[in-house]
Amino acid sequence: MRFLVIANALSSVKNFRLDLIKTLQSKGIEVHVACPNDNSHGSDSKVLSELGVKIHDVSMSRAGLNPFQDLYTCWALWRLMRFIRPDKVLGYT
Repeated sequence: MRFLVIANALSSVKNFRLDLIKTLQSKGIEVHVACPNDNSHGSDSKVLSELGVKIHDVSMSRAGLNPFQDLYTCWALWRLMRFIRPDKVLGYT
């Protein structure tokens, strides 16, 4: 089984979803995270990677007003989901 977490910051995943991730992994569920990679959260990435979480870089803007950029983000997430084939998806922030 695969679980995908979609967030707008890797630090948010580490700070607020780490217990969820550990619980899912204890049940044998493969966890993936999709969020923008801004290279400022190296320690967050390291913590999640060491747990076996697969991190995927998806471009998204927290305060974007460009509908074309939003469509691109939706398309990128759709492609990622077609590749991963998650059984469950949690999108937040």
